[in-house]
Amino acid sequence: MGDALQQDNLVDLTVDTSYRRGIHYLKGRMSYVDPVPFFDGATHELTSFVTQFTFAIKPIQGEIRGDGMAFFLSSFPPTVPVNSTGGNLGLIVQGDGNALGVDRFVAIVFKTFNNSDHIGIDINSASSSKNETALPDFSLNGSMTACITFNGTTGMMDASLQLNDNRSLGPFKVSYQLPDPMSLLPPEVAVGFSAGTGDYSERHQIMSWSFTTTLPQRKGQTRKATRNALLIIAACSIVLVAGIIVLLRRRCLFPDRQSIQLGSLGPRQFSPRQLKRATNNFSHLLGKGAFGLVYKGTLEDKEVAVKKLSRRMVGVGATDFGNEARLLMAIKHKNLVKLLGYCNRGENRLLCLEYLSGGSLDKLIYAKTPGGGGLDWCARYQVVQGICSGLQYLHHELDPEQRIVHMDLKASNVLISRNERGDITNVKIADFGLSKLFRADLTHSYTELVIGLKAYMAPEYLSRGRISAKVDIYCFGVLILEIVTGDCANVNDSSVEFIDRVRREWGNGDVRRITVESCSDDCIPQARNCIDIALDCIQEDPDRRPDATEIGQRLSLSRTCGTVHAMQAISIDRTQV
Repeated sequence: MGDALQQDNLVDLTVDTSYRRGIHYLKGRMSYVDPVPFFDGATHELTSFVTQFTFAIKPIQGEIRGDGMAFFLSSFPPTVPVNSTGGNLGLIVQGDGNALGVDRFVAIVFKTFNNSDHIGIDINSASSSKNETALPDFSLNGSMTACITFNGTTGMMDASLQLNDNRSLGPFKVSYQLPDPMSLLPPEVAVGFSAGTGDYSERHQIMSWSFTTTLPQRKGQTRKATRNALLIIAACSIVLVAGIIVLLRRRCLFPDRQSIQLGSLGPRQFSPRQLKRATNNFSHLLGKGAFGLVYKGTLEDKEVAVKKLSRRMVGVGATDFGNEARLLMAIKHKNLVKLLGYCNRGENRLLCLEYLSGGSLDKLIYAKTPGGGGLDWCARYQVVQGICSGLQYLHHELDPEQRIVHMDLKASNVLISRNERGDITNVKIADFGLSKLFRADLTHSYTELVIGLKAYMAPEYLSRGRISAKVDIYCFGVLILEIVTGDCANVNDSSVEFIDRVRREWGNGDVRRITVESCSDDCIPQARNCIDIALDCIQEDPDRRPDATEIGQRLSLSRTCGTVHAMQAISIDRTQV
């Protein structure tokens, strides 16, 4: 709407769509296509909701920044008011004191005008906030993630902002209790984003968005029926106002919180015919994962990997497909495999993923396999760092309110990319078919269905089905030992003998006997550090295992060997446009 425009995998709210006005005095909106319930007209019960979005405010070279953007709730259908550019943020007509009637709105604003950065809660006016939090100068710059919640019982609106490009600052928070919310907005509202530029200008870009609402309970409904969640996921087929996918009646992993998935503007939906053609009728098998077969293909002149799930193979395949697709859509990180698209039509459930030419780690690290043992020590250490970086993101950095436990971390689920010289350029964790999504305040959960490779299973998961982030840490410990020694833990379907041997040699102080030949004397300190970390990771008590952040710190403190300093670091890829 207005001057908003979809560009690749994001929506730019202030673009000169007429190609006449330049970058000044623009106003644009993006909103959900259907009305969203705000309160029940019959029972007068208010809806509660939570929304999270990643966005970017980018200065334009040679321009003073201005004016900002907002997340809004307003009457449906939404319209862009005339003369609402600049500090009005596309919310209200210039000069109007307070919006009335169908022009009413509630907004969380992110203002940059005159370099006075702040986040505030505005009601029917863009000139003053009901409550605001001042931010450091020029901090509304680059990629950011905001989380906004509204409690329908208390009327409290809470917003928090994390600066993704400067995580040492924040999060910044602002709250306000809406007075008589039903007098502020109609029973059904429009939800979306709005931005404006005036004499000053900048870019306002929406990169991902999720919106979850719990509808109020009506008399006669069961608890299960009333706790349906409306999840709005911004998809690549977005057409500004229309085109955001709606998923109804999704049940999440934990019954007391509904639809806690994130959306992305990136992944595409493919037809079965497109992916069948791309893989030449699924003729080039790359490997077999926990819930399906993986094939190599070519799509739009780009090599891809297509994972094909079959309900006949796994009785809970449909659930697993939805789990994997939603998790992958939430992820954008250098050390995690990227989802390019998916297909979910009839019996066809397929994921289209980026293809990494170097293959899987299990083909490269085991000295006793054909072609194995080909990674020198520096490359092996780089792989350990890359896996750790990916785990840090899943466990701690994807979202402040939730974490992903991979559940099936092993050598065959780590993919490698190489350059023309054969050097490793990246390491990526793949296959999220077993992943579990946790609220950050939950330490663990339990499952009756224990699936995965026994050699990598943590004792508490294998014996009791106990799931936590420390299950991944145990897997990582076993994997580190495999990388350091070049041996496979999965001998006779058990890692006990392998781990006992490493512990025995470690106790004897004979590190040389358990490290790969390419680990020279000046690299031994790194090898010692890796083994020490790994043995901490595979402790029987999960509470005594380090977390991924601590492991990353310990790896970074290790003294570098002769050529390690020349290797390209594998670091977190912050969300970028």
